[in-house]
Amino acid sequence: MPNQLTINFKYFIINKNGLISSDLYKYVSDKYSLAIREKNITDNNISQALVYVARLNNADAKVDLLNPIRENNKEVAGISFNSLYSAINKLNSVAILSYNATTIDDFLSFNNIKVKPEWAKICANLGSPISSTHIEND
Repeated sequence: MPNQLTINFKYFIINKNGLISSDLYKYVSDKYSLAIREKNITDNNISQALVYVARLNNADAKVDLLNPIRENNKEVAGISFNSLYSAINKLNSVAILSYNATTIDDFLSFNNIKVKPEWAKICANLGSPISSTHIEND
């Protein structure tokens, strides 16, 4: 048997067979999901702080804190992930085409991948629903 050199990259978009790697799909979907999750947590925490300060009996604290917290709340609420949609559509399209699948569910089945609920929700909103069998339980 001839000597063989194998180089293994953890995340690559196309493997030797010309297919998108399942590792890459899982990595990107997880990172996007976590970004969305963290944005939602941040939004919720700032909203809770705003409500807490608004309920204070201390007028000086309200005056000093309400406007800055409201501004933070507006900034975080204004963060949109619309710019990610084209990347998500592209990743799903390449995955489907790479495996001659008809849906993203087929690709996930072929590769035994489960995605986070946030990813599944975005995909559904973009017209590529993911069945519950391919969604992680959080």
